[in-house]
Amino acid sequence: MKRSLAIVLAAAVLLLLAACGSKKQPAASPNTQSAPVAAEPDDVTAAESAAALRVITDDFTDTTAELTQKLDETFAAVGMTYADYQKNKGMIDEWVALVLSESDALFARTKEHSITYFKQIAADDEHSYSEFCSDALEQYYDTVCNDALDIYYDALYSEALDTLYDTYYGGLLDEAYDDIPYQEWSNASSACYQVWSDASSAVYQKWSDESSYLYGLWSAVDSAFCWDDNFDVDAIVAAYDTEQEEDRTEEEAEASSEDESDAADQATATPSQANPAANATDETAIRDDFKAAMDSYEAFIDEYVAFLQKYNQNPTDLSLLNDYATYMSKYADLAAKFDAWESEDLNTAELAYYLEVQSRVSQKLLAVS
Repeated sequence: MKRSLAIVLAAAVLLLLAACGSKKQPAASPNTQSAPVAAEPDDVTAAESAAALRVITDDFTDTTAELTQKLDETFAAVGMTYADYQKNKGMIDEWVALVLSESDALFARTKEHSITYFKQIAADDEHSYSEFCSDALEQYYDTVCNDALDIYYDALYSEALDTLYDTYYGGLLDEAYDDIPYQEWSNASSACYQVWSDASSAVYQKWSDESSYLYGLWSAVDSAFCWDDNFDVDAIVAAYDTEQEEDRTEEEAEASSEDESDAADQATATPSQANPAANATDETAIRDDFKAAMDSYEAFIDEYVAFLQKYNQNPTDLSLLNDYATYMSKYADLAAKFDAWESEDLNTAELAYYLEVQSRVSQKLLAVS
């Protein structure tokens, strides 16, 4: 009997110990530091991929900010008087050259960072799933093809070059109109406008070319990853670059052929057709139709200004109100035609005459505003 009781008691003790061992351990005190949890491999890849995209956007932000700062420094160095501008205006050309060289370097780095990002996608264990690739490449498109390129366009083409225009052509030189001989002012204004126009064209072309390249690169990788199960990034990029080079060679050949055709047409043209003055190929010649358009516009402005002077003296004259509506309609039409000439390929003499008429018209309208 005692032996049976001992066995029962021993079993009870074992059950009690088991129950105590199954109880939850008390929570660690606030001062107790838990060991760091190792990140999953997929988490590391995702973090690295996000970092690669941040590098691209940060590069665009920092580069454009530095170039904008350089422009402010250029303004300070050039000065804000006409004499200072004439002496130091070469610094503006240096800033434009800096923008283009830094843009080349920026987009070269963007290509390298893009390749790094694509390789990280290819290395991820999830890359075999089309939804994963699609999401990752959509994130690249939004970050680079949209956001980063918008940063470049807005900061340099829209803002910095607009500021350059307003500071010199639309500001300092406009204010110098009454202070220096007209011909000197006209020459300085034409040269200033040409510098700004060339810079704007170069920056816009750079943005456009690089936008096309990056979009094409994204499209090539997207097709390879999501449709062809091809994750050899180096081979994909090499094939895309070869295709781009072939397209450039073909375009250059077509342009060369067109130039040769134009030269042949010029060689067989009649003397009057080949006359540079008649076709304004001479930088000192002004086309007759261009001059007629400019003169017609200015003649109308003279008529319009005379009417405004009369209208300002009798604003309640109903007959003048009817004429006013007619003049406004005609003015809008002629102003649009006048502005359209600015987008034409004007030679040096035509650009100077265009700016001359534009200045005179502005002065006349300001006098009655």
